[in-house]
Amino acid sequence: MDSNNDKILIQLVRDIAEVKAMVQNYADIELRVRELEKARWKSAWITGLLSAAVSSSAVAVIIRLVVM
Repeated sequence: MDSNNDKILIQLVRDIAEVKAMVQNYADIELRVRELEKARWKSAWITGLLSAAVSSSAVAVIIRLVVM
């Protein structure tokens, strides 16, 4: 009976170690996602600036074509 309890305890320790490793892995994934979001927002102004430049160029071309 004591041997059976030891086996159960050993299995529980292994299972807990596996769960801890999984939790740590998920925590790492969350940190990586947050870093990617930060990087995206830091570079978001570039997209806005390029969009404004393209739009203003298109408007300038249209105005020149209409005035001629």
